[in-house]
Amino acid sequence: MKIERILLPLTGHLADANTRKSHPAEAGSWIWHPEYSRGQTAILRFNRRFRLSEGRSVVLHVTADQRFQLRCDGCDVSFGPDRCDVEHWTVQSLRLDLAEGEHEMEALVWWLGEPEDTDDRTDQNGSDPTVRPPMAQMTFRGGFLLYSDDLAPDVVNTGTAEWQVADLTKSVRLFRQRIPHYFDVGPSHEFDVEGWNKAPFLPAVTVLGPIQQNIHGVRRPGWCLAAAQLPEQRRFSWSGGRIRAVRAGWSEEAFSADEGKAADGWQGFFNHAGGPVEIPAGSAWTFIWDLEKYRCGYPLLEIEGGRDAKIEWDWAEALYEAPTTDDVVNKTTKGHRGEILGKSFLGYGDRWTGSAAGSLPYLWWRAGRYIRLRVAAGKEALHIRSLAILQTGYPLERHGEWVSSDAGWDALMPIFDNSYQCSAHEQWSDSPYYEQMSYVGDDVLHMLSNYAWYGDDRVSRRALVMFEWSRRASGLVAERYPSAWRQESTTYSMLWPMMLRDYMMWRDDPEFVRGLLPGLRSLMAETEALAGGRSLVGKVPGWPFVDWVQGWHEGGGPGVREGDSSIVNLQGVLSLQAA
Repeated sequence: MKIERILLPLTGHLADANTRKSHPAEAGSWIWHPEYSRGQTAILRFNRRFRLSEGRSVVLHVTADQRFQLRCDGCDVSFGPDRCDVEHWTVQSLRLDLAEGEHEMEALVWWLGEPEDTDDRTDQNGSDPTVRPPMAQMTFRGGFLLYSDDLAPDVVNTGTAEWQVADLTKSVRLFRQRIPHYFDVGPSHEFDVEGWNKAPFLPAVTVLGPIQQNIHGVRRPGWCLAAAQLPEQRRFSWSGGRIRAVRAGWSEEAFSADEGKAADGWQGFFNHAGGPVEIPAGSAWTFIWDLEKYRCGYPLLEIEGGRDAKIEWDWAEALYEAPTTDDVVNKTTKGHRGEILGKSFLGYGDRWTGSAAGSLPYLWWRAGRYIRLRVAAGKEALHIRSLAILQTGYPLERHGEWVSSDAGWDALMPIFDNSYQCSAHEQWSDSPYYEQMSYVGDDVLHMLSNYAWYGDDRVSRRALVMFEWSRRASGLVAERYPSAWRQESTTYSMLWPMMLRDYMMWRDDPEFVRGLLPGLRSLMAETEALAGGRSLVGKVPGWPFVDWVQGWHEGGGPGVREGDSSIVNLQGVLSLQAA
């Protein structure tokens, strides 16, 4: 089956959003589970079987709140939606070539609610076990929409076709693992495999209908649909690397030299030399899998049997220099990242319990260089039929070359290239492991590297536009965006004109730049107003972050909080010059 994402042009004016149709999907309806009200965490499987009397090339428009994985006839079609906000909600458009006969469309959709205790999300350093959704996820309410003009309305369109929905929520335990640093990518997941595969289906219900034209300009609350501007994220199966340590059991002590030597006999576990691997009944094992470089991906595991089996798959950037996992604190060092002996593993990931025959489910991608795989077979042998990573990221290809007289720099550039590509997803990611958010300060450098070495600049264009969307009553660009909890920083807001200037200087695209000038003028007016009629900027709102310098309080230099800062004023001058 051929699948192609189509990038539709953006049409209409934002002021007309939800008052008149400007996107094909606005003729469709949003559906949800009949037993879940707004604000309830839900993990759902939507299903629709249909028959085509002849082969067709069909364009589908699909989106969901918060996330979806769309499959047709068992094949991945699209994961999304691309990170966005409610007033610019991304709709992915896809062309599928479908053969004559029976077909099955399935969408895994989930919506994670904030806990009742929402007093603070600033101290995510491992001391707070509260389960929270990803900070980068903005939301309106749970919903799923799929629409096509190429088929009769009762074939696949949500709201008119007979979609079924199964409740998987009780088959997934959401939990927060202890990471002793700021960590805000959302929860880990523990899947009850048997419950996941046996959930019954009910008819889905419509929670929001098509857009109705309103000539008085009254906007309906909720999603304002916008065409996707990025290609589909790359997803491909990868296996390789090497086993660095093997341990009988699941203890938390640092890895010994003997456990490192024991890995030599288990390398076939990951390349399946000779067929599936059997974990004997009643046995438990721990494996440290070195991917040999940083990667981002979903876990790919296909198993058979293993009654009452337990599997844990955790990711880490490096192991910690500590005698046990419990001894790891915020200031614990990692040392040389290529070394694992005498060090403890502390990371995050996913769990599966129960027996199964087939592929294990997953919801979100993780990142790191090391994977700790822990397997306990239970009352019968567990057969691991395949094990790999579904590697993911933006389909970025390097166009520039690096040539220098410095062998040290030459050796570093492939590492830079890999690290850079691991930060390219539906947006620039400041840290694929810890946050997965897009910050102005990080993006300034992401984007310059993009222009110099990579031909595709669509993620950088989207960053410019999304930060423009982030301006609210303060008039300032948000420090990070999208972000469920807004973070203000005048010093970061001052960097946005530099981002726009850099794009103008590196790309011959005056029309795109011209479209952002009204926002630039508004931002500069707000920034200049902070001087309050004086020639110098005094105290500034939000977090006046400059850099993590020893002796400075939370990234703010001398005079930053008192309102007598040369650094802030000189940054203001740079911002004015860029504008």
